[in-house]
Amino acid sequence: MKFLFALLVIAATGWFGWYSYPGIRVKLEERRGAKEREIAAAVKAITGKEPAPTGADGKASTGAAELMASFKSGNGAAAPHAGTTTTAPATGDAQTSPAGDAGMPATTSPATAASSAEEVTAKYPMPEFKPIEEITKEWSKIPSRAFPRKVKTLVSVNFEGPAGKTALPEKSEALAVGMTQGMLVLMKDKNDPARSLVPLANTDLKESMTALYEKYKTYKIKQVEQQRERALALKARANGATEAELAAAGPKPKTEIGGVITAMMTSLRAKEITETAEDKIIAWGDLNVEEFEGKSYWTGTLQCNVDNAIFGPTPTELLALIRDDKVVKWVYSGSKEPVQ
Repeated sequence: MKFLFALLVIAATGWFGWYSYPGIRVKLEERRGAKEREIAAAVKAITGKEPAPTGADGKASTGAAELMASFKSGNGAAAPHAGTTTTAPATGDAQTSPAGDAGMPATTSPATAASSAEEVTAKYPMPEFKPIEEITKEWSKIPSRAFPRKVKTLVSVNFEGPAGKTALPEKSEALAVGMTQGMLVLMKDKNDPARSLVPLANTDLKESMTALYEKYKTYKIKQVEQQRERALALKARANGATEAELAAAGPKPKTEIGGVITAMMTSLRAKEITETAEDKIIAWGDLNVEEFEGKSYWTGTLQCNVDNAIFGPTPTELLALIRDDKVVKWVYSGSKEPVQ
């Protein structure tokens, strides 16, 4: 009994203190309110919205339930820790978006584009040109394939033939037909057998050949640039030809072991072009479908040496337009000029 009486005294004292000293209740309410505001701020930071002021049972919400519900539903994202800063992804490497994402097409990263460019550059290197002095042996031996060639005389030239001696005044047109012992062999024209041996300096042949060589180098560089442009365009065309283009191009040409395209080899063996031949092929390229002058064709390429009338054989790429397994036309893959 004494024990029960002691408990009743303690309970009565606590009840009397609770109601006699309201400051105790105020402090406890303030602490609970501060805690509730802290939890509410955390909920807002994570879910992006204010917690409901009351729960479904009509009681005041503690915010903790909403916080837990947010994590369970997956709608919340981890809030950044105090003192940390979120940083956007670096823009050095562009992000690749999958096709169909929000209706946007897939994009190629700069790294992929750079890799393609390097591959194309390696396949189509810029040509290396010998100095014209090396080709002409310091102008002492011009290749015979450079003749005959029209030149202008810089001095008066005397010709000797069956009809006797004749003179040709300076700044006249003559025909250079060859070189012998470092001297240029001139004729007045192809119908006059009279000839003259003159120093190269007595004509403009050196200047005209140098200018022609510079023009040739510019042409070959431009040709390589065009080949690279075509190759990059084909690489960018990731999905290949459309069904309509394939139908317009006709059946796919036959190929043989080693990548040989049958129609092109048949054309070469039939000597349908004279600028190259089967024994000058360096490598075979891929089959593609391309448009040429408004029509779709299967196209095949080959790397080969092409003879230049003056500067000798030079590596290049030829392209064949193919339909029904036959070559319709040969062109240079870069310039699209016809091959002879």
